[in-house]
Amino acid sequence: MSDVPQTKETLLRILADFAVGEDCDCDALTKDLQRALVEFGSQTPNNLSCACHVEFGRVGDRAGLMVRNSGLLMEELAHALEDQPIPTGMKQLHGNLTQEDWDAFTRLTTLIYALFSRGVTG
Repeated sequence: MSDVPQTKETLLRILADFAVGEDCDCDALTKDLQRALVEFGSQTPNNLSCACHVEFGRVGDRAGLMVRNSGLLMEELAHALEDQPIPTGMKQLHGNLTQEDWDAFTRLTTLIYALFSRGVTG
């Protein structure tokens, strides 16, 4: 990941602008987000794939980061992970991780996605 403050600030600005904005051009903002993700994270295959699979969009009365072309808000996806057991691979990597630690991580993840989402009307 880039240590250049400008790349971090750009990514945070895009997320914050969406979260507090009224209406927006989701397609244009998605392109800005994708570019900022790669600039911040670098052009590794994982980061490029991530950038290609996210978008800003709306589902019902919520708008936020979404899995591209899925109708699924990442906030909802993160929320679905809450209260799930620690994945086996994670247990193998971090044997000292407790269920309470995992629950705190998944809750924080949901809250972060909620932070960059918003309610919409009309």
